[in-house]
Amino acid sequence: METIIEVQNIGKSYKKRRSKEFVHAVSGVSFNVNRGEILGLLGPNGAGKTTTIKMICGLLIADSGAIRINGIDIKENRLKALRHISAVLEGNRNLYWRLTVRENLEYFAGNRGMSRHDTKDQVEENLI
Repeated sequence: METIIEVQNIGKSYKKRRSKEFVHAVSGVSFNVNRGEILGLLGPNGAGKTTTIKMICGLLIADSGAIRINGIDIKENRLKALRHISAVLEGNRNLYWRLTVRENLEYFAGNRGMSRHDTKDQVEENLI
């Protein structure tokens, strides 16, 4: 089967506020997803599921390891890699629910490196 997502030994740490200590949110995670497969990440709160997905989607940069989407290294060519996947993270009611449909379309287009000017007509067309 053709591998579409390769995650190899990724890690992400955050510095604790007002401290020199670090919290290891993700440590040594590896897996592959083949074309046509469905993958679920299960674990308790704080296990690193959302952080892992955010790194795959290019919203966070992994401190270590490698992520490839359709063979493209996300660190080397983020926008080209992200053309092959999409995701909506909705574990918390944080940003998306406050935005209108138009604002959501503009927001996610911006995440893909598109300017509002470039997407204005496409957004309008999708809202009809």
